[in-house]
Parts: sequence; structure tokens; C-alpha cells
Amino acid sequence: MIFSFAVVFTAASIFIGWRFLHSAVSVGQGRINKALIFKTSSERIKQTLPKRRHIHISSRCLILTETYKTLVSSRYIIAVLVLLLVKVYISSNAYKPVSLYSDDIYKAYMTTLAGPVTDEKRQYIKEEREYINDVFLKETDIRDAYNSGAINLDEFINYLTELNYARSHSPQLSVVENHLSYIDRLALKGIEAHFVYDTGWNTFFKTPFDWSLYAVVLLIFSGIFSSEHEAKTSSGGFAQILRTTKRGRARTFGAKLTSSLIVALILAVIWNAIDAYFICRAYELPCISSPIHSLQLFQGLKTTVSIKQFIVLFYALRAAAVLWLVLLLCAFSEITKRALITIGAVAAVTSLPALISYFGIKSFDYVDYIGVMRATPMILLSAGGGSALMTFSIVAIIICTVALCLAEIMWVGCKI
Repeated sequence: MIFSFAVVFTAASIFIGWRFLHSAVSVGQGRINKALIFKTSSERIKQTLPKRRHIHISSRCLILTETYKTLVSSRYIIAVLVLLLVKVYISSNAYKPVSLYSDDIYKAYMTTLAGPVTDEKRQYIKEEREYINDVFLKETDIRDAYNSGAINLDEFINYLTELNYARSHSPQLSVVENHLSYIDRLALKGIEAHFVYDTGWNTFFKTPFDWSLYAVVLLIFSGIFSSEHEAKTSSGGFAQILRTTKRGRARTFGAKLTSSLIVALILAVIWNAIDAYFICRAYELPCISSPIHSLQLFQGLKTTVSIKQFIVLFYALRAAAVLWLVLLLCAFSEITKRALITIGAVAAVTSLPALISYFGIKSFDYVDYIGVMRATPMILLSAGGGSALMTFSIVAIIICTVALCLAEIMWVGCKI
């Protein structure tokens, strides 16, 4: 159920963008220009001259132009590069390769046992526990024997080596035994799970909210339409002049949305790839074909997919969250006509639910954009039946659709 809603939310985000791109072009093609055309004497003379070849400006050219305006002409590319360097710095420090002795022991156990449970693996765990318990039981006798001279120093040192092994390995073996019990409980429900070294996977799926990506998206796309209104000319905002041109209304509206979605998707890929790179450098991510339930983090999920299939849905949900944010920013940019007001309004809509939830009103978790952008918190919240992601999807789609409709009416100048 959770994955159905994840797919629906992702598809809905893409569909909403496509819907307004398509409708904008259709409106542009069917709208009658009601402006009066005054033909001067010079224009009448031009009509008598041979007609020049009509130069067709494609939608692709408009999209490239809007992309250039968004990043290069506005100099936001500098902010993107700065925040990108900040992201690299944060991720490189957050996911430094650190070798812990306890985790090395756990890794050795899980690597040896990796894969489905077998009788041989059960026997291995049983014998390892018996050996450790036996070492603990002999401690008092061995110390008494050494003190009485029954054993020599070399024999005592050999035992101390065994005791050190038992003390260091017993806690990690307990973790392995608990995981075996977890696998057996799932097996009774008909759910398959394997032994998987999950330290890296837990880090991978529990990455914190990416404030740098959030900031760069707010900064760049808050001015996608408002910049045209804020750019002043002798006759007012530049948007007034732009919308009097042949492709300044519907085609430009569609091109702005398209370029915004493309740039946002590229940014989301880059930012997520940075985290993935440093995590893969610091940790091992084994058994990618094992069931997702092999990671106890996702024990409540009602679906059966592999870890690699879950990764696809994990990133799809994150990408959909970014695309939804961009569509909302584009809409508010035209509605408010001010970049700062747009940033404030969208930041409030997307961050207030998390803030309210932090202070104890947990019902706001169901509309927490930060949880959706992280993906895992919303997935875990929806594990029982998908209601959290369904609630957020419905609210997000309604808000985005209404805002885009209003923005299109204000920019294009007519109803859909």
C-alpha cells in the first residue's frame, strides 16, 4: 500500500506539471489577441516589400532561454555553486570512514552469515554462543588455578585472550541472535528476511533533512515569475512588456515551468548523489538483492521488495517532493509577485507542520513536508497502511493545483 501511494504521489507531481504545460500551450494556441493593431504608414510600406522568411522559435529554445535566465542571467549559479560546496563539506564530514571495533565484530559476524538462514548458520551461532558462555564460566576456576600455581603464566595469558574475545564478541553476538529471532518471527507471517550487515544501509536510509537542497530550491525558483515583475522599465514591470509578445503568455508560462522542473530534478540528483557517494565510501552496502525486511528499520512495511527496488522508490519519493516544492514556488512567485514573500509563504507551508509536530501535536506528521523530503520518516509512518502518505499526497496535490491554476490565470490572462 505504501508503495502504491509513493508511486501515485510521484506520478501526480509529474502529471500536474505536464497538465499545466499542456494547458498553457493549448490556451496560447487558442487565445485571440484582443490588443488593437495600429498600422502606421511605414508598416504599410513594409507590406509592399517582399516578405522575409518566418523564423520559428521552438519551445525548446524558450526552455533553454528560461533556464539561462534562471541560473546564469540572474547569477543564481553562484549561489548554487556555493551551496554545492557547502553540501560537499557537510556530507564529507558527516560520513567520514570510521572504524569502530564493535562494528568490525558485528560486520564480521553478518558477513559470515550473509544471505538466507540455513541450518549451518544456526549451528554456527549456537556453537559461538556455547564457546563464549564456556569461557565466562571458567573465569573463576582459571584465576584460582593461576593463583595456586596449578597453571603457568602462558596458560593464564592464553585464557585472558579468550576472555577478552568473549567479552568483546558477546554483545555483538547478541545482536546477531536477536536478528535471527526477528527473521523467525517474520517467517511465521510468511515474510522473508536475510542476514544483512545493515550499518551502512541504516545510515543510507536515515539521512537527515537536506537543508542545503531546500535552500537552493527556495532561492532559485522563488523568483521564476516575480523577477519579471520586479524588473522595472519606463512603463512598469518587465512582465507587462513580455506578455504583449507573441509567446510571452502561455508559451512563456509553460517554458518557465518546464525549465524549473528540469533544473530542480538535476539539482535533486546531484545533491542526493553526493550523500550516496560519501556513504558508499564510508560504509559497505552489501546484499542489495535481499528483501527490504532484512533491515529491521523497515520491519513494519506491508510490502515485499528487495533493497535495490526500495532504493528506486526511496529516491522517487524524494524527487517528487522536490518537484512539488518547485511547482508551489513557481505558482506563489506569480501570485505574490515578490521573491521574498514567496520564500516566506512557501517556507511556512512546508516547515510549520514539522515545527508543530515537534512540540507535541503528532497529527501534523501526516502533512510534514520535511518527512516526505527525507522519505524514510513518511514511509515508516505509513507502514501500517499508507494513510500518512495518502493524506500528504491529497493535501499537496490540492494546494499545488489550486495555486498553479491561479498563477496561470494571472499570467496568461484567461481561465483554463
